[in-house]
Amino acid sequence: MKRRDQLSDHFAKGRLTFSSKKASFAEVFPTIASIDVEAEIDYPDHLQGHRLTDKANFDASNLPGQFIDCPNPRCSDGGSPIGQLLSDMVSKKQTHRKADTRCLGHQGGSRSRRGSSPCSTIFDYRIDIVYK
Repeated sequence: MKRRDQLSDHFAKGRLTFSSKKASFAEVFPTIASIDVEAEIDYPDHLQGHRLTDKANFDASNLPGQFIDCPNPRCSDGGSPIGQLLSDMVSKKQTHRKADTRCLGHQGGSRSRRGSSPCSTIFDYRIDIVYK
């Protein structure tokens, strides 16, 4: 099955609104000394008819960017906005957060056509931040 575009693909191809270049994690979040993100991603296995769970760990060196892609192979334009969660935590000076987010994508056709439904993937995060 051909891989469908995810939110990170659109973000990577898109025009930058507030900057003339993409920035590193340290440039975007200069007050963060270290970060630890644990993600548990629960998504449907359409071939077997049950749900699968992936686990991922990230820190400042390997965080994939504004979005974590949806692993559901039938999902289009999907992913979770991890950058938005981190920005909210930094603005509130939070050091720990547990958060659940739903995938922002859709499955079963294009978003504008009949037969499309919201993706049922769930991203369950545990985020720990140490500030400078």
